Amino acid sequence: MNPFGRSLLEWLLMLAVSAIVRGASIGSAAIGIAPAAEIVLKDGRVLQGKLGMTAGLAEIPQGFQSDGLGPLRLILFMDDDLRRTFVSKRQVQEVREEAAAQVVEKFRIRQRVLRRGRLVKSVGPIVRIQPFDQFGRRIFTMNTPRGEVDIVQGITEITPGWTKVEGISHLWDMRIATSSIPNDVLAKILAKRIDPTDVEDRKKIARFYLQGERYEEAYKELERILAGFPDDTKLREQIEPSIRSLRQLRAQRLLKELKLRREAGQHRLVLGLLEKFPSDGVAGEILQAVRETVEEYGTLQRRREEVIEQFDALLAKIGSPGDRKRIEPIREEIAAELSIDTLGRMAAFRQMLDDENLLPEEKLALAISGWLLGSNSATVNLPVALSALDVRNLLREYLNEPVKLHRTKIYDKLHSQEARSPSMIVKLISHMKPPAETPPPPAETPGYHELEVPGLAKEPPVPYLVQLPPEYNPYRRYPAVLSLHGSGTTAARQIDWWAGEWPKNGPGLNCSKHPPRRYRKIKQVPF
Repeated sequence: MNPFGRSLLEWLLMLAVSAIVRGASIGSAAIGIAPAAEIVLKDGRVLQGKLGMTAGLAEIPQGFQSDGLGPLRLILFMDDDLRRTFVSKRQVQEVREEAAAQVVEKFRIRQRVLRRGRLVKSVGPIVRIQPFDQFGRRIFTMNTPRGEVDIVQGITEITPGWTKVEGISHLWDMRIATSSIPNDVLAKILAKRIDPTDVEDRKKIARFYLQGERYEEAYKELERILAGFPDDTKLREQIEPSIRSLRQLRAQRLLKELKLRREAGQHRLVLGLLEKFPSDGVAGEILQAVRETVEEYGTLQRRREEVIEQFDALLAKIGSPGDRKRIEPIREEIAAELSIDTLGRMAAFRQMLDDENLLPEEKLALAISGWLLGSNSATVNLPVALSALDVRNLLREYLNEPVKLHRTKIYDKLHSQEARSPSMIVKLISHMKPPAETPPPPAETPGYHELEVPGLAKEPPVPYLVQLPPEYNPYRRYPAVLSLHGSGTTAARQIDWWAGEWPKNGPGLNCSKHPPRRYRKIKQVPF
């Protein structure tokens, strides 16, 4: 089992780059003696860090070794210096203790942090957080019972995984993920900690980026080192193999990120970036995976076009003008909304298309019912398929109708439909778009909706905000975050916390180790 979630090739490349940048062989790479361990859970997850045990979350955690006295300690925790993960001892399958770990590059920054004085005992609603400046300082503003409080913070230590931030105006010691610091901000902070004319300092920066899996930054830093020391032949011979390895790591990371984006339904973004995928010095297996993905997108697009063409050809063979008139609206809907995410609904239709025993109307029934109910519930009975269409339209009317008397009339119409069974209605609802039409958001804020629902009697409407993901498709299922803000903050601030403030140049893509949760801040991938 690979606890790092990397391929074997990627792991070996990382070791090779790290060793070459250090100027040593892999076998002689320096290692530290910091105690480390990993635990394998029964569900297959692997946690790494410093191991400890505790009897409860309210207790101060103790070391892993126990003298057998005191309360029974049945909770294990792993401390990776950024967070503590607590698990029941009963859920642990194996504990692997390690005697040593790889040396981690660290940068320490001297700040005039407060050692005595006002202590931050709890964090209130966050109002705003300024970005770090080149000296690693920022202002953190939060609400308190006495109003807004500005806390000046300073970075005192940076590692590839976590960054230590301490209070300058208040006593406060906290950790943040280094991956949450934007690349340009981090570069300015690190530049203040090294001598740009010292090649070892520059190599330390490259190792830092490599350990943080910021392959693009590591690659650029190595190129800058070569540009800064053009006459050093030995240095070039040492670094050029690392640059070649980093090209592979960078390409692998980008391909993984695009796969993640594809699974999230961002097909236009993925296809556009695949067509511009960097090929210089990239392994053939990676480029082959890119070509296969592009070809797969092309195949899916051709299948979509073929479905529409075949539907039209069958519709022309329908002799009943009344049936053709009823089918034409659903044909327009399918043509407009059939996509990569919904093409699976046409599986039964495509599979039975060449069956000479089926009549044209039976094949059309498969397409219509597959679209409305899903391929597994498709039927060759055209009257049932058209009845399902009528039931879906009546359901939409019923859910949008505010007058109870009118809803009763719509309900009575449902009883006369052949496809009125509860099981059929459940399938229809699970495959239809939301019944209410939502006004489009402004062009400068895609996916951002300001909506409201009626309040209680004699109460005003209740407003709420919605931020949809990029390339939102109402036919897809997405995880959702429901955030109920408390006093001292607003719904807009909650949206900004979860989705990020709107960038000047619009949303894009970032291929860092941890894709940002605030996708509205994401930058374009540099090629």
